[in-house]
Amino acid sequence: MAKVSRRRPFVVAKTAQTLDGKVAAANGRSQWITSSQTRIFARQRRDRFKAIMTGAETVIKDNPRLTGVRRGNLIKVVVDSTLRVSPRAKVFQLPELCWLATTRRADSKRIRRFEAMGVKVLLCPRQRGRVSLPFLFDQLARAGLDKVLIEGGPTLIGQALRDGLVDSMDIYIAPKIMGDNEALDAVVGLPVLAVNRLYRLTNLKIKRIKPDILVQGDVHRNR
Repeated sequence: MAKVSRRRPFVVAKTAQTLDGKVAAANGRSQWITSSQTRIFARQRRDRFKAIMTGAETVIKDNPRLTGVRRGNLIKVVVDSTLRVSPRAKVFQLPELCWLATTRRADSKRIRRFEAMGVKVLLCPRQRGRVSLPFLFDQLARAGLDKVLIEGGPTLIGQALRDGLVDSMDIYIAPKIMGDNEALDAVVGLPVLAVNRLYRLTNLKIKRIKPDILVQGDVHRNR
């Protein structure tokens, strides 16, 4: 329905966080908040999607491969407005399965280097100084990538929520507390000025993956 009515994929945003909503320490490191069992489950879940999206900060800080378990043709989409990521990052080990969404602020020599590797580089218009996600998701839908999982940081997920692009969320919660004001929150950048306009999840499903829990729900916002 998302693709037909709004010409964009069905989008699920995933976070892995502590009880107090932190996804990484102040230095940006997040490995590992959740248990090995949870990470195995989350990796298996990637097989249900056609593409997995992440941001530059996640690639730089965590250097993930973003692979599934059985699905060998999972497309990786890296969102990087200024092209800061390294061509040697693990996510580009199969460059023919990678999209790199950037803007004209990126260095043209770096763009050509990624293209020479076989990475599909997509020059996107800017929105609030960053890659326009509505434009990017439109391009993904046109390419037949109609189910996308966002495994990005708080800024990318916040931007996608703000633009009304997230249909559902997978929130993996570890029974841990970080308690650091400088630690990274799960989501940032949402212009919510009143409690009655919060984003909320409906049709909740809660799954226990010892010792963690998974909360899934559809995204709605009170207007």
